Amino acid sequence: MGGRDGVVDGGGPVSGAGMGGRLERRPGFTLVEVMVAVVILGIAAAGLMGLLDQAQQQNARRRSSGIAGRIAESEVERARIAGLRNVPASAPPARVAADGRAATEGEYRVSVVRETVCDGAAATPDDAGGPSASCGGARARVRVTVEHRRGAGWSTRAVRVVEEAGDLPAAGAWSPVGAP
Repeated sequence: MGGRDGVVDGGGPVSGAGMGGRLERRPGFTLVEVMVAVVILGIAAAGLMGLLDQAQQQNARRRSSGIAGRIAESEVERARIAGLRNVPASAPPARVAADGRAATEGEYRVSVVRETVCDGAAATPDDAGGPSASCGGARARVRVTVEHRRGAGWSTRAVRVVEEAGDLPAAGAWSPVGAP
């Protein structure tokens, strides 16, 4: 095909020996260099994938904590409106969806517990049934706990506690978020 030794008419170098019997050095990468680069890129990609997975899990935890906080605040507000004294001492946990509405298979679980810290009008002012020192008025504490389902278990994501003192209203009604 005419041309110089070791060069095809296309002008590019070819492998093999020229007339002098020596191999020509061609620009580019050897197979070993390419393999080393692939291994290094693979290790870097694996590390990056691990970091991305951790970031995604952290974002999911933050999101569920934010949703749980909003659900807990909503329940605290419902208890305040009804009057803390009208919240039962304990109620079974209610399942709710991410938007806070009752859902039998909701991914969040809300527990609301009321404790009468002091009831100046009662002979036994505390929920435990024991007498206590004069408290000078009624006080009630409500604790709202919101858990998020993680696989087969539940993880606490938000806890809110509210306490009211003074004349606690006897009017109003309260029911757990899941109750009709």
